This record gives sequence, structure tokens and C-alpha cells, in this order.
Amino acid sequence: MDDHCAQFLHRLFRKGYSYNEMKLLFEENLNIYISVRHLRRLANSMGLYKRKQSNLEICYTVIQGILSKSSGSHGYRLVHQMCIKNNLVISMETVRLILQILDPERVSDRLRRRLKRRQYISRGPNYMWHMDGYDKLKPYGIAIHGCIDGYSRNIIWLKAGVTNNDPKIVAGHYIQAVIKKNGFPRSMRSDFGTENKYVEQMQSFFHRNGMNSDHCYIYGSSTQNQRIECLWAIFRKQCSQFWRNLFTDLKQHNKFDGSFLDQSLIRFCFMGLIQEDIRVFAASWNQHKIRSIKTSHSPSGRPHIMYNMPELYDCEDFLCDIDADEVDVCLDECSFDHLPCDEDVYNLANILMAEVNWIRDVDPFNNVNLYIFLRNAISQEL
Repeated sequence: MDDHCAQFLHRLFRKGYSYNEMKLLFEENLNIYISVRHLRRLANSMGLYKRKQSNLEICYTVIQGILSKSSGSHGYRLVHQMCIKNNLVISMETVRLILQILDPERVSDRLRRRLKRRQYISRGPNYMWHMDGYDKLKPYGIAIHGCIDGYSRNIIWLKAGVTNNDPKIVAGHYIQAVIKKNGFPRSMRSDFGTENKYVEQMQSFFHRNGMNSDHCYIYGSSTQNQRIECLWAIFRKQCSQFWRNLFTDLKQHNKFDGSFLDQSLIRFCFMGLIQEDIRVFAASWNQHKIRSIKTSHSPSGRPHIMYNMPELYDCEDFLCDIDADEVDVCLDECSFDHLPCDEDVYNLANILMAEVNWIRDVDPFNNVNLYIFLRNAISQEL
């Protein structure tokens, strides 16, 4: 096996794919046909094992680190997947037991929760996309917008920006996804917000000559937009709650008052970190395994597999072919964020950082110090 194939196998293995799933991905991405038995032998020769567990002390330390950067709402399945991404070999049961030791209160809270879920039916990938904005970080200047495929639950886009209320910005997210997928969905669903008008018009424009032109866009209340609202609930637990806690702490210590300057500096210091956190969350979500539920009509499996290989689930892909000229017409009506914050604040902050040789860190707590430094320095000049 050459280096490229070995790296591909290593990457799939650390993402937690089963041998059968890895076999299919080798066929799809590399056009290599290989048996599961041979794939297992190759993995073992590279030191990759499914059952040979890592040192428990190392696992314990890694899980402690994962919990320290979360809101405490991570379940054992998510933590198990994150352990695999950290090159650990550990069973899900072991993770569950460690969580009971490290975080017994949160484990008890999750066990007591009982949800009565509504039924949702979709005919296949790209049959319907659900999109919505996430405003929990908006008081601090961070607006998030997302879209998810209704059938597979595969995230189409999830982006942080200055606003999610500008219809041209939202249309930009949609068109970028259409270009990336090389097609548009059969239908879309959103709430009644005015920020969705451009997407509705573009979706209608693409469908203008089709039989589905009258049903290509559906409006409804946010509470009925089931797929994206479910995603936001999980997104809060696994991603955004950490940032809310961080920014709330700044506010409680009188380091944030909601002013234009403070929001701009939050964007300058944290937008890149938040977007990277969102990217990791989306990748993890698309690769996680959705359990089978007897009372549900939705398929089970990994969103990434369900979205890209619908034939495995006896359904069809409803992605509609796109015309490049039509996309160019729509692109003229879109806007895109080029800077994380106001241009003047961005330039001034970079000058102040250069004067003291301060380099932005990937550690959010170190960036808190940068935020306070810039806030004090700029406030003194005003």
C-alpha cells in the first residue's frame, strides 16, 4: 500500500469508521477494491487496532481535557468519538464509566431526561434542506447560520459571521453550497424571516421550469423546522455553550458592555476560533453514527454516508442539476464576509498587536487577554 492509501486508511480509522464503511470509502474515493479481511490486516500492520485499548491513565487525562472545554453536556458517545480522533483505542463502555467518575452530576441529569419526539419523513438526500439562524451568541457580536439535509442530517453549511439577518449574506451561504454540491435541493424550509427572501427567490429561479416550482420553498415557524432546531440543541451542548460561558464571564467582570467596539473586538479575537470550533463540530456530526430507533421512520447510520451513498439505503438523490450561467446571475446578488469585524477596528487592532509583537493564539483563554489589552488600548485613545 502506498503512502497516500496508508494515510487515507489512517484517517478513516481515526474517525471511527467500521471496516465495511472503510471498504466502501476506498472504492468511492480511491477506486480501490479491497476485502474487509485484507483491510483489517493492513490496519493491524500499521499499528491500528479496534480492540487493543490504550493506557487508561492517558484516556482519563484526555477525557478530562475534553470535559474542561465543554459545557458539561457531552454524552459518552460523543466523548468516545472525540477519544478516537485523539488516536486513542477505547471502548464506549469504558468511556461511559470514566464519565460517571469525572462528571456524575451531569451523567445523572442526562439519564433523567426523557424526550417524546415527533415523526419526520424525507424521501432521500437533497429532498429538503432546512436552514435557520442561531442567535445565542449574537449579543456578543457573533451570528451563526446553518443548513442541514432533512434525510441524512448531513450539515450542508454552518458558518459564523458578523450577521445572519442580511438576505445577501444568507444567499451567499446558499450559493456557495450549490456550487460545492454542483446542484440545488428539491425543496427548502425556513422560518418567515426577511433574511430568507433572496434564497427563496433563487430557489424559485432554479426551479422555474420544473414541475416542483410551486413547492420548492416552504415557510413555517421555527418550532416546526424540526431538523435544524434539533441540530441547534446539540450544537449548544457541544459547541456554543462554552463560548457563551466565556463571554458571559467577561460581561460579569465589566469587560464587555455590548458596545460597537466591544462587539468588534470579540469578533476580531474570537471569530476565527469559533469558526474552527464550528468546523470541527460539523465534521464530527457528519461522521457520527445515528442510532436506529424502532418508532422512527428516519434512517440510521452516519450522515456523511447516508448523504453521499443513498443507494445503500434504497433511496434516490434528489439533487437537481445546476446551470453555471444561472449561478453567475445569482452570485451578483450575494454578499460575503471578507473581514471578521469593522475594517477600521481590524486595521487598528493589527497595528497595536504589531507594536507589542502579540500573535493571536489558538487558546481561547489567551485570546481573552488579547481582547482586554486591545479594549484598554483603544479606549484610552478615544
